[in-house]
Amino acid sequence: MFEPVAVELQREYISRHPHLEDYAEALAGLCRVEARALLIDKWLAEHGMVDAKGRWRDRALTALRQFEGQAAAYRSRMGLDPMSQARLALDRAQAAATASAMPSVRDAGRAALAARGLAALPASPSGDAA
Repeated sequence: MFEPVAVELQREYISRHPHLEDYAEALAGLCRVEARALLIDKWLAEHGMVDAKGRWRDRALTALRQFEGQAAAYRSRMGLDPMSQARLALDRAQAAATASAMPSVRDAGRAALAARGLAALPASPSGDAA
């Protein structure tokens, strides 16, 4: 019942965030819980949050909260909310800065070894100069 909704959500996410294709399993999980939440929300909109006797529809409301919480956790882990997106951007920037600093760190290490009269480090197994 929820699967067609989940498939459509997955298509929408990939159209807005193409990199998510690389994380198909996680995206499918997010879309399944979002689909369930959407269907429960739709049912509550049609039937109301209280029944004819004035009682809250606790099971539906609890399930809705549970699925919405799971979806929020998925989105956070996948960088799909503002805070996690900012953290991910910062992590990427720090990784790029570290990678760009590596040649100067390597050169400084070689200079320190040379100043002490020690041999330079051998090349790394990947073929790059160590």
